[in-house]
Amino acid sequence: MASAVDVQCTVLIHSDDVGSLKSSDIRAKLDSANIDDKKAALKQIILLTLNGEPQRNMLMPVIKSCLQCDDEPLKKILLIFWECIDMTDANGALLPEMILVCNYIRNDLESPNEYIRGSTLRLICKIKHPEILESLIPVITANLEHRHSYVRKNAVLAVFEIYQNFPDLIPDAPDMMVKLLMTEPNMQAKRNAFLMLFHCDTDRAVQYLDSVLPSIPSFGESFQMAVLELVRKVCRGDPAAKAKYIRCIFSLLNSESNTVAYEAANTLLTLSSSPTAVRACVSTLSLLLAAEADHNVKLIILDKLESLQGRHEKILQESIMDILRTVTTPNHDIRKKTLAIARRLVSHRNAHDVVNFLKKEILATEVSNDTLAVQYRGLLVEAIYECAVSFPIVANTVALLLLNFVGNDQGNSALDVMYFVRGIIQEYEHLRVTILEKLVESFSEIKLSLVYRVALWIIGEFAVDKESIAIAKSAIMTSLAPIPFVDETQKGALPSVDEENAEETPTAAFASRPVILPDGTYAQQSVLEAPGMVPDSATAEIGNATTLHALIKDGDYFLATALCNTLAKLALREVSMLGLGSPQSNVSISHAMMAMATILRYGLSPGCASPIDQDSVDRISRCIHVLLDPTSYSDVFLKQCREVFVEMLKERRSLSDATKKPEIPKTQFDEGLSIRQLKPKTGLGELDFDDEVDVSKAIGNTELGESGSTRLNRVFQLTGFSDPVYGEAYVTVHQYDIVLDILIINQTQRTLQNVVVELTTSGDLKLVERPQGHTIAPYGSVTIQAVIKVSSTESGIIFGNIAYDASGITERQLVVMNSVHLDIMDYIVPAICTDADFRTMWAEFEWENKVPVNTDIQDLEEYVQHVTDLANMNCLTERGLLSGGCDFLAVNLYARSIFGEDALVNVSVEKQSTGAIAGYIRIRSKTQGIALSLGDRITAHQRLPRKKE
Repeated sequence: MASAVDVQCTVLIHSDDVGSLKSSDIRAKLDSANIDDKKAALKQIILLTLNGEPQRNMLMPVIKSCLQCDDEPLKKILLIFWECIDMTDANGALLPEMILVCNYIRNDLESPNEYIRGSTLRLICKIKHPEILESLIPVITANLEHRHSYVRKNAVLAVFEIYQNFPDLIPDAPDMMVKLLMTEPNMQAKRNAFLMLFHCDTDRAVQYLDSVLPSIPSFGESFQMAVLELVRKVCRGDPAAKAKYIRCIFSLLNSESNTVAYEAANTLLTLSSSPTAVRACVSTLSLLLAAEADHNVKLIILDKLESLQGRHEKILQESIMDILRTVTTPNHDIRKKTLAIARRLVSHRNAHDVVNFLKKEILATEVSNDTLAVQYRGLLVEAIYECAVSFPIVANTVALLLLNFVGNDQGNSALDVMYFVRGIIQEYEHLRVTILEKLVESFSEIKLSLVYRVALWIIGEFAVDKESIAIAKSAIMTSLAPIPFVDETQKGALPSVDEENAEETPTAAFASRPVILPDGTYAQQSVLEAPGMVPDSATAEIGNATTLHALIKDGDYFLATALCNTLAKLALREVSMLGLGSPQSNVSISHAMMAMATILRYGLSPGCASPIDQDSVDRISRCIHVLLDPTSYSDVFLKQCREVFVEMLKERRSLSDATKKPEIPKTQFDEGLSIRQLKPKTGLGELDFDDEVDVSKAIGNTELGESGSTRLNRVFQLTGFSDPVYGEAYVTVHQYDIVLDILIINQTQRTLQNVVVELTTSGDLKLVERPQGHTIAPYGSVTIQAVIKVSSTESGIIFGNIAYDASGITERQLVVMNSVHLDIMDYIVPAICTDADFRTMWAEFEWENKVPVNTDIQDLEEYVQHVTDLANMNCLTERGLLSGGCDFLAVNLYARSIFGEDALVNVSVEKQSTGAIAGYIRIRSKTQGIALSLGDRITAHQRLPRKKE
């Protein structure tokens, strides 16, 4: 509830030192002959008044000591003083002292100093007492003809405010404004006069606008903005009138002011949806993107373009290159949003142009490795990847380029590249040799385990001829060396490739050498050495081992199993080409088995820092058994794996086609007409462009989209029906604010005085302003409003009591209120992210809440949907994958809070033989509050599905 100070005063000045002077000291300073002392005393009075300590007893001392001073800085402070003080008594009547103030204001309105006149006229705009204003009307209207424009424009505003609040004081104000518009040379004063007609006499404003319509482009920025506002208002009331204003708005699209051009584009989109108008607006917005330097403005324009995609996608596609040029702005958020819009606008017509532009940008970022450039490069790689996946006609032009970035360890761009290459190399047979050569060449640059695994799979599947197998094996063995995996205290020979001998002996060889065992005895050990590699014990420390070698030694045995599968495929393919038992195939099998045995030996050794898991042991052992009997299992490794991959691609393609966004249906001949005046509030959509609706949404009008039953769920009973004071609260959550409208009913026959609702909060909730006291008549009621600020996403509690004084009772009475629990669902909204981003956040977030499944629902898909609705989250797993008969299911859910916090949920469930569902729901977030609050909500409501309202 707004305080009394807020109602009377339009100035807010915070000060921590408001009580340093006593009233006697302030009075002494006012009586001082020193002007500086007077100014200091006035400032102290203003600060005390604004901070809730009215200084009514200082009014006459100020009038006596300050009104006769001609010091201009003192006059400025006096203007603030008159604005802050309460000019009425306790009964609302004007104080008699204000008669003296009226004379003082009149003198300032006739001052020879134009700036004193203008400042005083601005004070007039904030005075709401007709007794003061009535005697000043002649002087105010006389200032409309002052020689200085500063006085005239403030005089217009003063007349505007007076006519708006007390039209009987200046009944001919619209006539004055029309006359002024015809003769006024100053554009700011002209705009103020036009604005007054716009709000007070729309018909005259329209008449004037029609008379000067061809000259509007030559008017100033502020006047043009007022014209656009009037055009929108007129066309909402009379849609037929928009035809005469279209030409004017088109001309304003080319205004030198970016503000006017943007507003003209918005207005034109409101009035017309024709392709010509939309095309002109999109062109203007694209030019503003390039011309405007403010990053916030760029983001606003991008949001506007994004909102047009649903209805005018084809027109936006024509301007995609103009929009794309915004990525040159050195800001990550702008680049990310621009590329997100561009990716949705790519079509067969512009795919080549977009990809060529992105290729130029990505080549330009190769020279820099700073954080911003690396992030930008990752965004470009993802954009090129999506373009190539959606439009295969450009795939062959970007595949080799993208392979240059497989070594990127920032984000998920390298993994996206490998997934893209995996699909391209399957679809385009003529590119397989070239892509495979480039991949083998870049193999040593890979840094991430996931990228290694995909690259190894590609090599194992598509290295099919003798030459490519030899090159692939050489690259893998070079990255795996030194073998065997030795302790860090031991030194081994790190191989260095001799390019001159690479063609003659492309495969690695084994050598035996003596080693010292831990017990001090000697033994022979086989070591893998690549051809042309010379041992150098002085430089070959284990710390220089390759990334593949280091990852496996660090315990990434899943990568080791992928490596063993690839080596097994390459060896089996050589056996199929050269025949079983040939010398070269035997060497290939022995090399592969040696590498597998070395990994097993290292992982199972007692001194291993990261022991190998049993699943990896089984997988590697299976590869060894396959190589011992190549004829029995070669078909599984060499044919069936590829067939499964092809089926997976087909299934994903069909799911992608099924989940494509539906096109907006064309209007049918039998569809109903949309009449604005008859449309309910719930029927207003995003594209109605109604200013009143926009304002309602901006201030959190809960009537839009909420049924009566939903609003009733927000009513909380605070006290019992038998309590002397009954209270209930209606809770409204809007962004960062929680508003409590508390109804207090006096159920006694006594008058309750000083009734105060004392509130306390827990969690990250802060009471903005404590409710004021009220007096309630017998069986009367009062509504009190309290505002609470929210700073984080977690469930909070509001509790307290109602205190009051009753006649005939000496002690103050208290009624304890029921606590109000705020739901976390008010802060969480469903959101979308990629699977790669989900995995990255899942690995980074440290807070986890594991909730066991406990439900009576027996259908897996129904239970997942129930949890999704319950947590108000978005299911990232494709809906097509959830259907079908299966006894287990795992899905990922994602949402974001209004504070930008991420909430991740993984639902992993299975159907038991009894028909019941078992499993766990794991919740992860960066903050503890989200994880705990979401877990509590799911635990409390997961048993039965929520009834639909």
